[in-house]
Amino acid sequence: MLWALVQSCAEPVAGLALDIPLAIIDTVDRVLKGGLKVAEAPKRTLEALGKLAGSTAYLRGSDYTDWTFLGAGRSLPADIMPLIVLDASARLTSRYKQLRAHGMNVVDLEPALLEYSRLAFHWCDLAAGKTALRNAAQRAIIYGTIAALVNSKTEDFLIVIAKDACGSGDGPVAMPKELHALLTDPNRVRVTSWGRHIGTNEYRDIPNVIIVSAYNYGDDGYDALALAASGRRDGSVSKEERREEAASAFMHNVYQAVCRSRVRQRDGALAGAANVYLIMKDSDQRREQIVRAFPGCSIDVWMPCTPSKKTKHDLVLQTLFAIMKRQNSVSFNALTAACGGRGQSYLTKVVKTERFKDGIQSKGIKRVGNSFHRQLEMAAAA
Repeated sequence: MLWALVQSCAEPVAGLALDIPLAIIDTVDRVLKGGLKVAEAPKRTLEALGKLAGSTAYLRGSDYTDWTFLGAGRSLPADIMPLIVLDASARLTSRYKQLRAHGMNVVDLEPALLEYSRLAFHWCDLAAGKTALRNAAQRAIIYGTIAALVNSKTEDFLIVIAKDACGSGDGPVAMPKELHALLTDPNRVRVTSWGRHIGTNEYRDIPNVIIVSAYNYGDDGYDALALAASGRRDGSVSKEERREEAASAFMHNVYQAVCRSRVRQRDGALAGAANVYLIMKDSDQRREQIVRAFPGCSIDVWMPCTPSKKTKHDLVLQTLFAIMKRQNSVSFNALTAACGGRGQSYLTKVVKTERFKDGIQSKGIKRVGNSFHRQLEMAAAA
C-alpha cells in the first residue's frame, strides 16, 4: 500500500487526489505501537497516513516548494447521534455548525456566557514562536522577560509554550532548562505545552498565566481544517476560509489556555480574577478576537524589555510614555518630532489602532484633539 502511494506521487501534480486505504491503519499500529525504533520523519508520516486512512488527500506544492499531503480524516459515523457536546469553546468556532456539511443535524444550544471584567491581559509585542525560540539571542530575551516578571512577584505562574521548547518524555511537561536557571523560585512555576493545555483543573488556583506566542498551524493546517469543515472533495480552500479557521483556532487555543487558571473559579456569571501575559505579535485583529473570547476583559501594553528592532507602534508609545513622565501634555507635532518623524500624517494610522488606544489608557493618558494629556491623580480620583 505504501509503495502504491509512492508510485502515485512519482510525477506530482498540484491538486492530485490520493485515496488513502483504510487498511493502512493496521500497518501504522504495528509500527508505532509495537515499540519499534522509527526515525522522526517516517514516524510523523505514518501518523498522518493513519489519520487520513479511509479518506482522500490532496497533493499541495510545486517544483519550487515542498510537496505535502493535505486532507481530513473520515467523518463521524451517522449512528453516533444523538450526541450532546459540552464545549466551552463552541461559541468561538464554527466546527459544530459545519457538521451539517457531513449530513448531520446540529442543534445549537444557547451558550452560558461569563463576564471577564476581573481578567486583565498584558501584551508584549515580541515574536516568540518556534523560530524565535530556536535562536539563542531571541530565546535569551524571551526567557529573560519571563524570569523578570516571575521573580518580581510572589504568586504562582502557569506558562504555556511550544512543545519543542520543553523537555521530552511522556510525563509532565518539563520547564526549559535555560528558563529554570533564571528563576529565583522555580517551584512557583508550572509549565504546559500547546496540545496539553485543555480539559484540566490542575492549575485552577494559579492567578497568573504567561502565553508564549500563539499556536500556529500554518497555512496547510488551516486549509486542512477548512476542508474537514466544508466536506468538499476538491481540495480547494479560499483565503477567506483560511483566515476564518486561523481566527477560530487562535481564540479557541488562547481561551482554553487562560481558562486553566484561577479564571475557572467563577462567582455566578463572573469569572475568576487573573492576569494573562501575552508574549506574541500584537494586532488589532487579535485584540478583537481576545475581547470576543473574554467579554469585559481589559488589555494593556506590556513593555518589559526594549525590542531589538522597534516597530513604529513601539517607538511612538515608548516616546510618549517617556515625555509624559516629565510633563502633563504633548502635541502631535512635538511627539512626531521626538520620534524623528515628519509631516502631519506620521501619527495618523498609529493613533487609530486599538493597541495604541489601550496603551495610553493603561497609563492614564487621554487624547484631546491633536494632543495628549495625562489625567491628574486628583481628577482621576474625582
